[in-house]
Amino acid sequence: MNSYSNTDLNNNKPSIFISYSWNDSEKVDDIEEAFKKVGINITRDVNDLKYKDNLPSFMKSVREHDYCLLFISDAYLKSKNCLTELIEFSKENDFNERLLPIFDNVDIFDPESRIQYIEYWDNYSKKLQAQLNSTNPLKSSNEIDDAKQIEYISLSISDFLQLLTDTKLVSFKKCKNSNFKAIFEYLDIDKDHIKAQILEIDSLNDLDEKEAEIEKLYIKFPDNDLILYYKAYLESINRDNPKKAQILWKDYLERNPEDVLALGYLSFVYKNLKQPNEAVKTLSKALEIEPDNYVLHKNMGSLLFLVTRDFAFQKDYEKAIYHLEKAGIGNPDDHDTFYKLGEVYLQGLLAFDNALECYERSIMLKPDQLMPYIHSIAILTQKKRFKDAEEMIEKAKSYFPNNEKILTSEATFLIESKKDVSKGIDLFYEITEEFPKSFMTYIQLSKYLVELQNDYDSAISLLRRAKKIVDEKKYIDMYLQNLIKQK
Repeated sequence: MNSYSNTDLNNNKPSIFISYSWNDSEKVDDIEEAFKKVGINITRDVNDLKYKDNLPSFMKSVREHDYCLLFISDAYLKSKNCLTELIEFSKENDFNERLLPIFDNVDIFDPESRIQYIEYWDNYSKKLQAQLNSTNPLKSSNEIDDAKQIEYISLSISDFLQLLTDTKLVSFKKCKNSNFKAIFEYLDIDKDHIKAQILEIDSLNDLDEKEAEIEKLYIKFPDNDLILYYKAYLESINRDNPKKAQILWKDYLERNPEDVLALGYLSFVYKNLKQPNEAVKTLSKALEIEPDNYVLHKNMGSLLFLVTRDFAFQKDYEKAIYHLEKAGIGNPDDHDTFYKLGEVYLQGLLAFDNALECYERSIMLKPDQLMPYIHSIAILTQKKRFKDAEEMIEKAKSYFPNNEKILTSEATFLIESKKDVSKGIDLFYEITEEFPKSFMTYIQLSKYLVELQNDYDSAISLLRRAKKIVDEKKYIDMYLQNLIKQK
């Protein structure tokens, strides 16, 4: 098998390739997470297709997997790449039995709807052919190959739709609500349907109830790796007893030493136990197993940043940047990677220009996230790029129209830019009224009252008021006493 093969090192876990349209990425995230919870990694382009990898080779690798999970939507049925993956898989003799189809908001059971897709591909094929008729075939060989592929899809789409309508399908909504029970029962990985039982336990809302039920299952099947995995997973997210989570993960990894997901969770547990060396060493082992896994690089970069900042570990932010940049190359559309990279540049290296570039990239990829705006506005204001700061504030307000942090950034901008100092002071007062527990607002406002108006009395009164409504009394009291001495 080539590098895209996803056969798990545990023999009882199938390899699964997911074929889907990027328009459905968020829903596919839910599917991937459900499979992860039962210890199965899905081969997916955003995880397994690396920078400069060959896309056709990746698509052909679908044949080397035990199953192909299809996320069938309107976008899927109009995607050349998706249907090419399906065509590749259909070359297997038993491909019907190895398909795991899920449909979402698409009516393939109505003949009129099916005809629309047949016409879509027929028109697409005819359009390409008409364009090629006016070109020199010696100069358009690649385009001719594409046209042949489109023509093949056009000829095959009717049979594919008929295959689906003849099959008992399940909707994404029903799958998600049942924690994908139907799929795991079909896979029949464990005779006792342990995966289905774990998914039922996972659907419970009460964490204590989950732990009690998984303990019962563990007593019944003490040698089952999947139960041990989920038991350790629950302890990891609970955080009340990280030492117990550590013991469980180490037990699991003795049986499955190259499970990178388990190594990732154990690294997370070590961080909670304030053992940074063990956390980094454990995640490094995962990277030795999968050196091109961009998710692992992202986690390593985030981990190195946190342990360097919180534990003075090695005092080397450059390594964090290295791993996060590698993650960004592996998945250039992941907004969170660029946000975390901005955090390292800002908090670790005080490299404001680099941080700003990362925050702006993160905003471009996902404009409805708060913190990149906050940091960007602060940097632009500090660097006196007031026009850019004002534009960023307006953009942020379009997504967060009455957000405390955005309003505070705006008030600071109005004062620092001297655009309207009085309005800035008034806005700070409005924030203290609307968000009375925002103790940093009181401190900022008191600072400006002293600096701009020499008004010690109002600043002291403001801080005394803050002491009555927030928990951070020691911090405020220290600042208050300092103001009284200055006065």
